Amino acid sequence: MISVTNYSTSKKYPDSVAKITSEGFTKLVEYTSHTKALLPAKAFWLQGKNDFADFRYVQAFYSFYFVLEWLYANGKFKTAGVLEQFEKSSVLNSALEAAIQSFRGQDRHWRAILKDMPWLRGDAVDVPAIRRYLVEVRGRTHHVSGKDKVRFPSREGGQQYETPALVAMYVATLVIETEERTLRPRDYSVSPLV
Repeated sequence: MISVTNYSTSKKYPDSVAKITSEGFTKLVEYTSHTKALLPAKAFWLQGKNDFADFRYVQAFYSFYFVLEWLYANGKFKTAGVLEQFEKSSVLNSALEAAIQSFRGQDRHWRAILKDMPWLRGDAVDVPAIRRYLVEVRGRTHHVSGKDKVRFPSREGGQQYETPALVAMYVATLVIETEERTLRPRDYSVSPLV
């Protein structure tokens, strides 16, 4: 018999483990140095991945969305300005098209996407609709009230944000991969606030 002083359980997606050689680690460091302009976006992505694995879908959504905003909103934060800037990015729009193709075949998630877009008629989901979907989910989660039981992302209600977080993760992953492969001289930094 032993005395137990503490016990807890939790739900979590399984951790992925990568084995790497010394040579592989050296290449990874060189590669990371080459892509350091993307480090802020990658930091948001990593935080989103960790939150998603711990079922914190609202926080995960925000982190993945910030990857997109960091890379493509060009300092805009209001809905109209963000949508206008997002429309200009061929990398983002290609990732959004890929997301449509991928999620269209996943019945549960596709129904959740359509439910979140009551303004969309029929099944005509296209790139502008998915752009609007992501920006609207960002606004809905940002402007919440405990009085609004439908929109408030409570601990119990946070499950409804699994699909938006998954879509945002998919798109953020694709854009980071694309930006890494085609790293163009571009300043991704943010001007300091004065």
